[in-house]
Amino acid sequence: MGHISRIWHVRFAHHPAQGEVYILSFGEDARCICWILEATSLEQAGVPYRLTQLDAKRLHNGKNIWSLAVDDGIQVATGGADGALAWLHFAGAKSLQFQRGQLSHPRQALVTGGDFRSYAFVGQKGLIATTDQGQPFRLILDGGCCQASTVSDSLAELRGYSIITGARGVAFVAGAKGTIYSYVENTNYLQPLLTTGRKVAGLFLSDPCTDTTGDPSRPLDLLITNVKSGVAVCCNVVLAQATGSVTKGDDRRLCLPDGFVVTSFASRRSSGEITMVLGSRNGSIAVYTISSHHVEQPLSPTTVSIAVHGQETVTQLVIFSREEEIADNNICLFSTGRDGTFAAHKLHLSSTRTTFSTKHQLQLPFGPNIEGLDVNDHGDIRVWGFRSRQFVVFDIAAQQEIMSVECGGVHRNWAFQSHNGGGKFVWTKASKLYFTTQELIPHKTANSGGHGREMKCVAVSPVVSGLFATGAEDTDIKVNRYESGSFRCLHTLQKHVTGVQHLQWSADGRYLFSSGGFEEFLVWRITTNMPHLGIGVTCESRHPKSGTSDLRILSFDAQYQRKNNYEEDTPFHITMVYSDSTIRSWHYFDRTWSLLADGDYLTSCLTQCLHSADHRNLITASTDGFLVMWLSDKTQQKLSWVARHRVHQSAILSAVSLNDARVGRLMITGGDDNAIGVTLVAERESEAFWTLLMPRAHAAAVTALVVVKTREHRFWFASASIDQRVKLWRVKVDAGKVGSEMVDVKLVANIFTAVADVSSMGKIQCEGGQVGLLVAGVGLDVWRMPQLVD
Repeated sequence: MGHISRIWHVRFAHHPAQGEVYILSFGEDARCICWILEATSLEQAGVPYRLTQLDAKRLHNGKNIWSLAVDDGIQVATGGADGALAWLHFAGAKSLQFQRGQLSHPRQALVTGGDFRSYAFVGQKGLIATTDQGQPFRLILDGGCCQASTVSDSLAELRGYSIITGARGVAFVAGAKGTIYSYVENTNYLQPLLTTGRKVAGLFLSDPCTDTTGDPSRPLDLLITNVKSGVAVCCNVVLAQATGSVTKGDDRRLCLPDGFVVTSFASRRSSGEITMVLGSRNGSIAVYTISSHHVEQPLSPTTVSIAVHGQETVTQLVIFSREEEIADNNICLFSTGRDGTFAAHKLHLSSTRTTFSTKHQLQLPFGPNIEGLDVNDHGDIRVWGFRSRQFVVFDIAAQQEIMSVECGGVHRNWAFQSHNGGGKFVWTKASKLYFTTQELIPHKTANSGGHGREMKCVAVSPVVSGLFATGAEDTDIKVNRYESGSFRCLHTLQKHVTGVQHLQWSADGRYLFSSGGFEEFLVWRITTNMPHLGIGVTCESRHPKSGTSDLRILSFDAQYQRKNNYEEDTPFHITMVYSDSTIRSWHYFDRTWSLLADGDYLTSCLTQCLHSADHRNLITASTDGFLVMWLSDKTQQKLSWVARHRVHQSAILSAVSLNDARVGRLMITGGDDNAIGVTLVAERESEAFWTLLMPRAHAAAVTALVVVKTREHRFWFASASIDQRVKLWRVKVDAGKVGSEMVDVKLVANIFTAVADVSSMGKIQCEGGQVGLLVAGVGLDVWRMPQLVD
């Protein structure tokens, strides 16, 4: 309750129609909290008013709501440190000022003849519930009230223990003696369906039908597990909603792997084949593929994937397949788990084997108890679960919380029915039933927002147009897309525990590498064309020394070991520079790391690292202003520096390089001395360095550089500084001259950027194929490049 840090703003919001006074508070925790101010009774002398929290909304990423505007207590606009603008409209049917009637009204508990043991939704408004006394109830939620009516007499086998699973229009109930009952929406009876002969441990219902037009008969798959049984039963049932009946079809017995306790289930029927996917309490997923002529029972799984969600429960499975994927025997499977992640997997089915591969799995910004997911009518993925004492619904595409309810936490009975605007949530607290409804999302944002703190690095995908990643001091990495003149956050990567220092894509765009403090180095696998996601991201590997010291990996260079060979079996050569002046080169392939060579510099900290095109040597930059060339002695696994060349008076903060076949390698550096240096490196001659230095290139330290275009004998690069100026330079190279006389530099453009503390830049594709310049720091800018001519 209340804010967890400093409160920046407080406003009154009076609603004349209701005659009530509200107080809105906005804080450092990026939350907006609505309170109601009420007069107390005369007995409470000295305390004339009572302040009660009605609801809290987290509208921004990171910290701080810095600005706001309130329009007659009806509309509120907020601006946060993440650069997002958010609107709360109090006049909406389910907005904050009505939540006292809609969201907090359910705290007037619904008292029945006994405690509700279990319940499940059977439609948008109806639930089937059972009490500890074995009494089945039908509950109808309508507006702010609930109507309860008995379905049948008390059933002895439901007393003290019962479980329920439901889908659109139907529910199934089981108890301690093994009888399964069916219930059809809008009827007043339970219908015995089958008997298993022993206590039912779990009921799971898969509804492969997506048609909501009221098909008169609909096939369903009901999975039944029993206590102390290693076999699960999948029963095909057909719902005839017009007659209010459920017909039992064929049973299929599934042999469960050792220690496999089923917690979730999904199925798909196509071309005479049935695919069933089971999730377990230990984080594993088992897949069963059954053809129409298959008669052997019990059926063994065709594949079992271990620890998909670590050692935590797999809480929900949803199968989704596009027509083109079905033709290729591919299935997309979504899953959630109590490890705090949402995941997407690819199943490839063939006559000989089934392969299972995880294409997307990321930690969500709430949890770790992620309890379910749904794909709504608009194709948006919604996941829900618990954060502390709140139930939270999160939109994956929008990267936003769309609903939150103060319910007391995860340890209770509850049910949720998803809806495009939120949904219906029912929960038990202190032996009483409560419910809440949200049909409209109570807030909107102008954009998904960025980081809560300043960005330290940016990397643009070399393959996917408009795709880029940013890393910040808030420890997050965000994968974004630039389209139609705006930014959209696709995913937030939360694995680092310190600020992100450096980002780099692989040459083919299939990998993203990141580094930070505590020797953190992560390898992210990127998958394109994912259904409903677009881009899939998994953390493929963490460097084995991550977290072993307080050293920062300030920069690195990751290249395929075989040039222009981007096949799956091509390893990486990764060189990292550390804050203690050490340098290490690693071989990375298929989650395996091996040290190639290491070395030490002097007492200055290394800040940049760049391989040569042929991997024969590498060049580093440091805080002493020197460029240093290194060679590797493979026999002794030792990196040794062979040449030093001073460029700047103090630290080199940024560096880029490009190759010129006539003169060798060109290094462009930006320094803490406000200067820019263009250095020619003849790599076959260890002492051959020539530098053209441009002092006072900026009015402050030069923190970002990027090459934007190359042509024969010339190239263009951009520089940015803490002085909030972005400058474009043209460089001509004349091989007929000697030393620094080869280079001629001209300033082409000089503009102001609103981005403070610029840390990094990248070249990005704009609409119409035009080249843009992405500027990152405290915010993001994109500048269209002018026509570059001599």
